[in-house]
Amino acid sequence: MGERYPDNDCPTVALLPWGNVMEDFLDTIGVSLEAFCKEFTGSWMFGYVDALRQVGVRTVVICVSARVVAPSRFTHVPTGASICVLPVPRIYRRLRRKMVNPYGRTIRQMFGEIGHSRFFLLPVLGAFKEAVLYMTTPLRSIARELRREGCKVILCQEYEYPRFDVCVMLGRLMRLPVFATFQGGDYQRCRIERYLRPHTVRACAGLIIATQRENQRVRTRYGIDPTKLTRIFNPINLELWSAIDRAEARGALAIPADAQVIVWHGRVSI
Repeated sequence: MGERYPDNDCPTVALLPWGNVMEDFLDTIGVSLEAFCKEFTGSWMFGYVDALRQVGVRTVVICVSARVVAPSRFTHVPTGASICVLPVPRIYRRLRRKMVNPYGRTIRQMFGEIGHSRFFLLPVLGAFKEAVLYMTTPLRSIARELRREGCKVILCQEYEYPRFDVCVMLGRLMRLPVFATFQGGDYQRCRIERYLRPHTVRACAGLIIATQRENQRVRTRYGIDPTKLTRIFNPINLELWSAIDRAEARGALAIPADAQVIVWHGRVSI
């Protein structure tokens, strides 16, 4: 297919989720690609898609997968957003077969136990561990989709992740601003990140950080210009999440009227 640009002047944002390949997330929650496109709602991602749509901004969600061999395009039925699924680079596909856990923070976590007979492989595996997360982002394919969709902005999930570093470099080459949101990722997995991240954080167009503690951590660690940090909470659909009568809510949940209620909203990441 040739280059295609949107017919209207609606500004378009390219949104890139966290993770090496999308099935690493979808498989763990039992959601197929078809269900993701037709039924999946909510989450920070589609909260952003829906909020941007309401102010006249179009979103293209760009995902990477090891289960497609060519760019595949879908429409997210609940929001109307475009979803583009790109094949993971072949080098990562080959390396993935050797890994127990691609997100491991140590050689043992990533590749499993290394017996004495394979001890000589440690330097090679160590080099793979340092570079493998940078091998999951298909730069040329993403650049092609950005041009095809007429994207004017790149928005990454998490700045403490190698894909952010790669996208900042791509943004510089294509002269596109790159932003990132904070969704809980505040640690690094390899030494390459410790070298690159200060440069990419300062080179990006801005970071969206809702929590004051993380805002302060980023300012202290990276010396970033405070004007590049914006406090925006994850959007939610007020038609779905709205207050109701307290007595009615307690009755529905079988909570006694005089009971103290403690609520925690978030996730446990293991």
